[in-house]
Amino acid sequence: MHEMAIVNNLLNECEKIRIKNNANKITKVIISIGRLSGVEAHYVNEAFIAFTSDKNSSYYNCKLEIIHQDLVLHCRDCSNDFKQENNEFKCKFCNSLKLDIVSGEELILERVELM
Repeated sequence: MHEMAIVNNLLNECEKIRIKNNANKITKVIISIGRLSGVEAHYVNEAFIAFTSDKNSSYYNCKLEIIHQDLVLHCRDCSNDFKQENNEFKCKFCNSLKLDIVSGEELILERVELM
């Protein structure tokens, strides 16, 4: 489960932000996970709960908010951008296979709330 390593690295980054801002505690972390990122949100959530149960850490009882990013594609033939509901890589306007991924592969630390 690589989500444990992801959460560990995520909290290390949050800790750097906390120190840089002279804050005492990390209260909330907001991340976005793309549908094609290869990261399972429920495993991230479980790992986050495990890491934030350490009473001696600055992120004890920290909350996690996960934003699920849709798969958005751009067609090079008809120049349309569109949200793709399934994992079919075909333009829903012109049926072209010449597509670029606009979003949906990312894992982004959106915001850290500090106290």
